Amino acid sequence: MKRIIGLFLLLLVLSGCAPSQAWYTKVDASQAKLNEDHGIFDFSGNGNLKYTYTLLCINEKGEEKEITFGSDTTLDDGTILALEVKPFRGVLSWEEIPITDVPYSIRKKL
Repeated sequence: MKRIIGLFLLLLVLSGCAPSQAWYTKVDASQAKLNEDHGIFDFSGNGNLKYTYTLLCINEKGEEKEITFGSDTTLDDGTILALEVKPFRGVLSWEEIPITDVPYSIRKKL
C-alpha cells in the first residue's frame, strides 16, 4: 500500500501538478545571450525565444538561485520581473512589475 501511495505521489509531481512558485529578479542586460540557431522553447506555443537570460532570483522565503528563461526581445537593464516557476518544467511565464509589487523583504536584496 505504501508503494502505491509513493508511486502515485511521484507521478503527481512529475506530471506537473506541483504548485508553481513566484521568484523575483532585477534584469542585468549584460546577461542577455542571443540564440542565433535556436532558443529556449516557449511553452505558450510561440516557438523558440530569441534571447536567454540567466539571473539571480529570490523567492518569498528569501531563497536565492540562478534561473534561466527566454524572451523574444532584449529587456531593459534594471527592470523588475516576477517569474512563475514550476519544478521540473522551469519558467512558465514572467512579467514586468513595479518594485511596489515585490514583497518588502525581497526588495532590499534586488
